[in-house]
Amino acid sequence: MHSLASRRISRAILTFATSIAVAAPLAAQTQAGSPSAPKDPTAKKVLVPDDYTRWRSIGGQSLSGDGKWVTYVYSFTNTAPADAKPVLHLLNLGTNQDVEVANASGPAFSNDSKWLAYQVDPASAGRGGRGGRGGGAPPAGGAAPAGGQNGRAGQGAPPAPPRRVELRNLETGNVQSWQDIQSFTFAGTSSHLILRRRSPGGGAGAGGGRAGGAPGAAPAENAAATRGGDVILHDLTTGRDQLLGSVGEIGFNKKGDLLAYTVEATPKDGNGLFVLDLASGRINPLDNDARTYARMTWNDAGTGLAVLKGVEVDKMRERDNTLLVYRDIKSAITDPQQLIGPVSTIAAEQG
Repeated sequence: MHSLASRRISRAILTFATSIAVAAPLAAQTQAGSPSAPKDPTAKKVLVPDDYTRWRSIGGQSLSGDGKWVTYVYSFTNTAPADAKPVLHLLNLGTNQDVEVANASGPAFSNDSKWLAYQVDPASAGRGGRGGRGGGAPPAGGAAPAGGQNGRAGQGAPPAPPRRVELRNLETGNVQSWQDIQSFTFAGTSSHLILRRRSPGGGAGAGGGRAGGAPGAAPAENAAATRGGDVILHDLTTGRDQLLGSVGEIGFNKKGDLLAYTVEATPKDGNGLFVLDLASGRINPLDNDARTYARMTWNDAGTGLAVLKGVEVDKMRERDNTLLVYRDIKSAITDPQQLIGPVSTIAAEQG
């Protein structure tokens, strides 16, 4: 099944790319030539710098696990990011139905091939961007009221809608969206989706950096305080959302049945390391302290967890850290004695 689907995808993308490569220079030649001048079919147009920005490329290609869907992003290259005008294509290999979503990128299928999530950034439309033909959510907030004070209504372009993440049900075509999301991740079991909002205070969070990254624009003394942000845990089975606040770092284990996260709040006395059992919905605190929890890591099997727990030290670049290691998370959750402290602690030396 995968072999046949892969061949079909390769042929489709190759044909599509070839048609683009041929059509773009011809279109450029038609625009450059005079309508009244005779055309020489054997003449070759010499490329000039203005032609480079007309080239497009295919990226972000991905095949669903069941081999029934393929997605890719078609965008301008050799341009500023704001002028890339990406268009996400979702192709049903059984029916050849092609759904386009304007200004979308970063597509990812769930492991069960039932869902597709992707980012939609209206700012990437650039100059003269066109609207999407599928899956677009209406802008939040609505337009500015007409006939505003001093007659300024209608002057200038309205602000672009905020960036969002869309989740598409591949069977029904229904689309759900969340505003101002920095990143998203499917659970390995395809039971849940986590959506991290952009961190407050600007910096890396506002620019769409990795989840858990400290805002680059924040002053050093406030870096830890502004690090936590809201995370939405979406249940793909029930369609319900759960909000987790002041999350520093977050991640599923390999199997996808456990979700670990750290809390970075202000004040810090609510900070800690927590594990959510997705089957029961129970949140289990593993450690709490008025310190900073960082570099949370699951082991390869997804059964153990480690994190650094530290405190800021005057005139030192690094924190004074302690390494907390939980070799068996299931036991730590079910055995109250293990909730008292970590299995082992190692003091980290500072250089």
